[in-house]
Amino acid sequence: MPEPQESEAQSPHQTSSSAVPDPAFDTAIEALALPPLPAQEMSEISLPQLKGFTVLGLLGRGGMGIVDKALQIGLNRLVALKMIRAGTQATAEEVARFAAEAEAVARLQHPNIVQVHEVGECDGCSYLVLEFVDGGSLKARLGGAPLPARLAAELLLQLVRAVAYAHQRNIIHRDLKPANVLLTLDGMPKITDFGLAKRLDADLGHTHSGAVLGTPSYMAPEQVEGKTRAIGPATDVYALGAMLYELLTGHPPFQAATVVDTLEQVRWQEPVQPRTLQPKVPRDLEAICLKCLEKEPRYRYASATALAEDLERFLHGEPVLARHVHLLDLLERAINRSQYDIEFHSTSLPVLLFAPFPLLAQLAVLMVPEPAYARAALLAAFFALLAFLGLILWSTRSAALFATKLAERQFWATWIGNLLATILVALVGLQMTAGTDELSIFPLWSIIFGFTLFMMGGCYWGRLYIVALAYFGIALLMPVRIKWAPIEYALLQTATLLVIGLHLRRLGLDIVSEKQPGPFADTR
Repeated sequence: MPEPQESEAQSPHQTSSSAVPDPAFDTAIEALALPPLPAQEMSEISLPQLKGFTVLGLLGRGGMGIVDKALQIGLNRLVALKMIRAGTQATAEEVARFAAEAEAVARLQHPNIVQVHEVGECDGCSYLVLEFVDGGSLKARLGGAPLPARLAAELLLQLVRAVAYAHQRNIIHRDLKPANVLLTLDGMPKITDFGLAKRLDADLGHTHSGAVLGTPSYMAPEQVEGKTRAIGPATDVYALGAMLYELLTGHPPFQAATVVDTLEQVRWQEPVQPRTLQPKVPRDLEAICLKCLEKEPRYRYASATALAEDLERFLHGEPVLARHVHLLDLLERAINRSQYDIEFHSTSLPVLLFAPFPLLAQLAVLMVPEPAYARAALLAAFFALLAFLGLILWSTRSAALFATKLAERQFWATWIGNLLATILVALVGLQMTAGTDELSIFPLWSIIFGFTLFMMGGCYWGRLYIVALAYFGIALLMPVRIKWAPIEYALLQTATLLVIGLHLRRLGLDIVSEKQPGPFADTR
């Protein structure tokens, strides 16, 4: 049973006390790119010789295990002999993970899953005796070339049924890819390497919360972000979709020059539609593939069984449930998109503290009795708000006030631009309206603020699109009753800050919840 060359990803800087996806995960992600094992190192590996087995040659190796082709003498049969790469020097965690793999595979008796014949230990070194599959890996068989659409669907359907079978027994594979699919000589695919398998009915505690595990091109976004509680059947559905994409086009949906770039693509980019690369791919099969590759798990198939049923509909010439994305779908997903905003969850407190002050400031301006003082009061209230905002930020974020990451630099650049535009409109507008109505600057402020939020909607949280439209709408209505413009503007600002602050607070609570063990806590 060949062991894949790609290795699991486990960021060494993440621990069980940190379930928060690290925005700087790229600094430790090199662990994903496991280099080939040098011949010298291979010759230095000393593993126990197992009684009753004759080792015939090396089949492959992974991040933790080495797999040899062996003859089981007593039964006179070829087997795949898998042992911990570290041998007797294996850590307790490696041994526990190895045992978890053995337990996971032993529970699964399916024709499309490589079977475990025996589990044992020799001279302190754990080993597995696995079914020997003699047709090589699916990755080697593909060789970078696509398959005919129907053949691809038929092959994937066998794998999907095997994955559905595993899910019914509370086993999530978490590292499905062509290198982990072996073929018999007659072409039957068999899933192997359950080294990253996760049990949903137990918490064995062999994986730190927040760890990044998997193979980059086939990892679901929730895996990339280390959201261990979000990993479930939909994670394997995504990987199956990535495999179908490769079967149809000849390469996975995301594959950049570096591991970090690949993971960034998985997180934020949409895959190129298969028909763009291979026009002969049927539309229904493309729709099935893209549904599996949705960024949000809720948009994917609800289960591997549901995916299998849709593949069967395609193969039988029946209408599939997966449908192509239309304009309304794109609008819904744009509004519900949430990206990078988790980096700002700690700012919920200053946002909520500041929220009531725009309204209080405008109410104070309205209380100034002499119209001659209105202009000065307006400017005083504006700059007082800026000073108060600076004070809140300094007191709550003094240790991290300046931007250090890309998302923060984008955020601060956007809002500094908004601030400068607002000040310039105030200064220039009040000069141009001298002797007339200084309240006419409020529609302009609303347009600037709406434009800023519209940009934020595309970069961070899609619901800000709706808030931005509210600012544009109120800018059109303000000239009708201009005397109410300050209150309308202040009310909308306060409401906006409350909405954003509560959203960020909810993200913070989700992160706290992620740190606590739960029914879907990460396991081996």
